[in-house]
Amino acid sequence: MGETNKRFDNLSKSIIAVMNKLGENDAILSMLNHDSAKPFIRPLSYSERNNSTNPIHRDAKILPYPFSPDTKITEGSTIRAFFPTGTFETDKAQAVWLKTDLVVDIIVSKNLWLIEDESKNDAIRPYRLMSEVEHDLTDRNMDKESELYKTLGRIGLLNFEHLSVNAEFEAIRLYFSFDSIEYNPQR
Repeated sequence: MGETNKRFDNLSKSIIAVMNKLGENDAILSMLNHDSAKPFIRPLSYSERNNSTNPIHRDAKILPYPFSPDTKITEGSTIRAFFPTGTFETDKAQAVWLKTDLVVDIIVSKNLWLIEDESKNDAIRPYRLMSEVEHDLTDRNMDKESELYKTLGRIGLLNFEHLSVNAEFEAIRLYFSFDSIEYNPQR
């Protein structure tokens, strides 16, 4: 039982590191918190900046679970990061590896898609968010001493797809690959 818990602890640490990394990005936080066509004109509040990854806070915008299509919310933007599936494999040295992809969903209500970016150019909010997420999570831009790099290693964007969530929301789903999470109880 202890081995399984350690494997899942690594999943928890990884998702929390992703959430924290995205929560440090002011552009992401502005687009998630400011439900207007000009999300960059107002500075972030203390709560918007410091509670973006706290799932029980009203200002939470970056969450560790999938979006429910049955939500009662009709407007807003959110990012969800999670591992949809996983397979445990053992190599010749008896190291146990978790093979999975990281999924990041960018969910935006349809009436908030068009925005004016920081340079006052027209932009599509989910694609600007996708650009920021890709920049923050891929290894070519990552500090090798960061908690994110220490938990997931090298990360690369595999692909993305557009999803229709419900009558109010559309989403962009990003699929990231990363170095497998290793757990070896004998080491």
